[in-house]
Parts: sequence; C-alpha cells; structure tokens
Amino acid sequence: MMAGNNTEPLLQTFWLPRNSQEEASGTFLGWILFGAVTLFVIFLVITFG
Repeated sequence: MMAGNNTEPLLQTFWLPRNSQEEASGTFLGWILFGAVTLFVIFLVITFG
C-alpha cells in the first residue's frame, strides 16, 4: 500500500519543503532512512566481516 501513490508526495515533502511542518516531516524521514541504512551496513559488516 505504501509504494506507488504515497511515494511521490513523500519524496516531494523530503526534497521541497513548503512549510515548517513539511520540512520537519522531511527531516524525520531523512533520519529514518539514514538510520536504516546505517544499521543495514553494520549488519552486513558483522555478518560477512
């Protein structure tokens, strides 16, 4: 359900904040993505390192 229609508004919110609420939402999404990627890299290092 999340993929498709909701993807473009989320990207638009993240890259082009129009007000403070959208800017905060975009920053929050960015930190979630950053944390997920970081944990995934750590997992790969522990698993294959």
